[in-house]
Amino acid sequence: MSNPAILLPKSGVSVRRRLGRAAVPWPRGERSRARSRSMVQGVVEPSFVALPRRVRRRIAPVDLGVPVAQPAAQTGVLVLGRRFTKDFGIRFAPIRHNWTYSVSPEALNQMIVMTGGNFLKTIEHFAGIVSLNKTYAQSTDIEVLKQRYLDDWLPALDKGLTTLSIRGTALFLVQLFALGYHFGFSPGFLYYVLFQIANTEGISYLIDTYSPTELSGNSMFLYSNHAVSWLLLYKLGFGKSSWLVLLAALYGMYDFFMQFRMPAASKQVHFLGLFLGYLGYIFFL
Repeated sequence: MSNPAILLPKSGVSVRRRLGRAAVPWPRGERSRARSRSMVQGVVEPSFVALPRRVRRRIAPVDLGVPVAQPAAQTGVLVLGRRFTKDFGIRFAPIRHNWTYSVSPEALNQMIVMTGGNFLKTIEHFAGIVSLNKTYAQSTDIEVLKQRYLDDWLPALDKGLTTLSIRGTALFLVQLFALGYHFGFSPGFLYYVLFQIANTEGISYLIDTYSPTELSGNSMFLYSNHAVSWLLLYKLGFGKSSWLVLLAALYGMYDFFMQFRMPAASKQVHFLGLFLGYLGYIFFL
């Protein structure tokens, strides 16, 4: 399993951008949009427009002496009719960018809508991350497929993203430590680390702001480390390279080729990470 950068649709944004302005027929004006949304959700907003201000202030609820049971507030997001209250995977965003791997129920809903309601397409998108131990007979019954999706695939997605977050973060830190040990944890190496953190946070912000997707994962920084390990191996050669540098370079080659087996991995972000690693090596190391 590779350690990829994952691009996912942003919640509440990508549907309108993909389907066009006519796909969300709110009336013009903020008040009209707010009223239309409340009517869609089954809530009728009270209107006091026709009453003077003094009259409105005097209106008070009438106590009829009959206790009225208030409906319990429901949290979470419905995915194919089932409510989910937390993200799939692990989310760790100390500044802004999510440095681990997670998919929110809102984003998953957006992916289903963008595929025309074909929820099975999301399974193909996360190939290489999700592994199912069960084998099923072929079925064309949509209800059977939906039940398998909810009962089996979504828990497997949560497990796969959690495993990828833990293992990917561990490998990232080990490789970073190996490079730091080689450079003696010098001030230049510290500047290199800060440079790559700023790059990841900045590129993540730009993607989130100017595209219908959002970036998650640490692999842009990881691919910068790959580039540095390859440059060290090229400069020192196999004979003079330490075993830490050699292992870091070999892991980088493995990770580079494994990304092509994962449709969810962003190859553009990975190649950008390689270029930023080259820049970091030139200027700081």
